[in-house]
Amino acid sequence: MGLDIHLGTNNPDLWLEDGHDYFFENSLSRTFCNLMCRRDVVFDEEPELDQIGTITGIDISILYEMNNYPNVDAMDYFLSSANNEQERQDILKKAAADKAKLDKNIDEVSAFIDILIEKVSKIDNLPSLFAPTAFETINREVYFSDFEKDTGDDYIGNNFGQDLRNFKAFLIFAKSKGATGVHFNYG
Repeated sequence: MGLDIHLGTNNPDLWLEDGHDYFFENSLSRTFCNLMCRRDVVFDEEPELDQIGTITGIDISILYEMNNYPNVDAMDYFLSSANNEQERQDILKKAAADKAKLDKNIDEVSAFIDILIEKVSKIDNLPSLFAPTAFETINREVYFSDFEKDTGDDYIGNNFGQDLRNFKAFLIFAKSKGATGVHFNYG
């Protein structure tokens, strides 16, 4: 068992409309989850996602910002560890600001994913362009190869290209159902 990453929206009721399971068809792989968490693993080195931003010349911070959506369990923990009422209010204000920002980001995220797919699809042998890191958790040679080919089954075994295409398909679906915001959930 490991940590998974899921796309969430400000319209949580859209998943199983018309009996179709959009969750699994548009899921992101556990490797994508590892990619998003690499900042917490490689402290003195540049994580692969940041390196992709450098290689492509695009700002990838929008993906990291998608981690800021207030999670009920995390909020309970932070609020319970606040030392006083002012700290509690500060936590609630930050959560409200983060939620408001992410509740209106779907167009910006969609445009970003389109640009990322376009730029990465033009790169030959992406794995060879990464600077080495001391702690490898992604298997770069496999995950970042064959960008144009879908290598996985729903989300098991996806490569980076399939994850980005699943991400794009989810955004198109979510927007068609009225969602205006998208964020990451972990579990």
